[in-house]
Amino acid sequence: MENEKTIDQPLKEFSQYDELNNQIIDKHFQYFVEKSNINVEENIEQVKKIDKTQSKLASVNYRLKGLKTGSIFNIIGIVGSSIAAIVGLALVIMYANSPKSQIFIGGIISLLLGITLFVLLLVNQILNINKKINSTESEKSKVEKLLSDEKETAYNQTLPLRLLFKQGTKFKILSESLPLIKFNRSLKMSDIENLRNKYGYEDDSYDVERMSTYVQSGSIYGNPFIIKTEKSHEIIDKTYHGSLTIHYTVAHRNYDGKITQRTVTEVLRAQVVKPYPLFTDTSWITFFSMAAPNLSFSRDSQKIHKLSEKEQKSLVKKTQKEIDKRKKKDHSFTALANTKFEAYWNAPNRDNELEFRLLFTPLAQQNLCDLLEITKIGVGDTFSMYKNKKVTEIFHDELQDINLIDDQQEFYEYSFNKIKEKFYKFNKECFRKIYWSFAPYFSIPIYQQTKDFDWEFDKSSNSPLSEWEIESQINLLPRKLFDHPNTKTQSILKTVHITKGENIEESYVYSLGYDIIERIDYVPVRGGDGKIHHVPVHWDEYIEKPNKTKIELVPFEDQVVDEDWEEKNKKFITDDSYISSGSIIKVLSPNLAQ
Repeated sequence: MENEKTIDQPLKEFSQYDELNNQIIDKHFQYFVEKSNINVEENIEQVKKIDKTQSKLASVNYRLKGLKTGSIFNIIGIVGSSIAAIVGLALVIMYANSPKSQIFIGGIISLLLGITLFVLLLVNQILNINKKINSTESEKSKVEKLLSDEKETAYNQTLPLRLLFKQGTKFKILSESLPLIKFNRSLKMSDIENLRNKYGYEDDSYDVERMSTYVQSGSIYGNPFIIKTEKSHEIIDKTYHGSLTIHYTVAHRNYDGKITQRTVTEVLRAQVVKPYPLFTDTSWITFFSMAAPNLSFSRDSQKIHKLSEKEQKSLVKKTQKEIDKRKKKDHSFTALANTKFEAYWNAPNRDNELEFRLLFTPLAQQNLCDLLEITKIGVGDTFSMYKNKKVTEIFHDELQDINLIDDQQEFYEYSFNKIKEKFYKFNKECFRKIYWSFAPYFSIPIYQQTKDFDWEFDKSSNSPLSEWEIESQINLLPRKLFDHPNTKTQSILKTVHITKGENIEESYVYSLGYDIIERIDYVPVRGGDGKIHHVPVHWDEYIEKPNKTKIELVPFEDQVVDEDWEEKNKKFITDDSYISSGSIIKVLSPNLAQ
């Protein structure tokens, strides 16, 4: 650990890690290609066939659309000519006693032209257009069948490659691209307890309004961290609106003094406020470190990168004035010499000036100012940071849609080149999101200088998985396994540990979602006619639908993508089990609706 490489200036060092990541991604992809033994050239030629057939199908569809459009106009012509013939016949009958009149002659012409056009258009419809439409539709069916067969062949060609993208692929690539970040396999109950005892960590595992939808623990410079995505739930007020249009008459005196009646139209509006379950997803990283252990502060994003140069300078001047005012009121307050950092970082609520300076050295100040300003390389001021003694939380925009879980469905493509493109894209996104989410931490040298040599995650099989770990793993499974059958909203899943054997754990899963019942309230509103009208307001009633399910988990320490994973775990895999990111899960008692 003494010679462990560090990242001291994340902006300047990004390019070398980015290039290393490219090489690692390429290495793993080439390994998968060789292992799959697929014929790449054969697939490329097959895709060319598919492209050619798709072009042919597009051409057939274009011709078919033109024929059907022509058919519509032809039918309109048939109907129009028949109407002309009928009108002409009617005129001939009506004016039969005046055969020399213009109307009679016009009727004869209309009748003859109508009959002629009707016959010609009808024959054209039956013998020409319909025949061509039927022929083209038959051709379309053949081309569609050919396209389906060609795609099936191509899907079968890429299948051996796609099957290799198993759980753990992204982590292997990340671990090799950023070797200073050590990812932990699973977060145990004992780990949470150790974090609580050593760092004063206050976890919310038992908060029934929150569930962990993703959790990944690890260490950096020997110090533990937890990446977490949480779904929270709260009841808020929601306003529903309704309206009713009424009509009434009022007396009106016009300009000559006469009283007349006029109709007035008025729209009456009403609203009702009802409870509404709001679900929110939030992601953040929690770092644990003995660096500046007595310091607490909060720093919220100011979107510095979106300010113009003039606005940035104005912010610095404004901050200097605020500092001067505070110095006059609080003689114990000492601002940093770097007013730009004070303005950009904006953490006046810090409670330990000595440790604040220890944490934010001149290099750290410069790193963070660059990080907040520059977007050509980085992502700018897109994070907030909250430090409470030994626990630091970073909420970063880059984390909000992060996905480090491998999903083979993401690569369901028949084209090798498309699969390759997605593989590089997904893994590159993961790398960049992790790098920039950790960048504020990288920017502060004291974090890498303050290493916890005693910290280790629990690698034994004695301690059960933490509630967070189980919740994040069952979150990957179909929700219908845990939700009440009548649940129509999102749901919160909470777990309670039951027992742990040598390899198998059992837990209860408690689901809380809502059924939705449509309701109508009639709100009395006085109209302009002086009467009370009842305005209908439609609203939704959310009814709690709890559910309890029992599950069995077999945690595994190896990644699914590892060579010997299947051999080690095949005895636990059955037809009714699910393979999650870190466990083999079996639902023992589904949908025990309460």
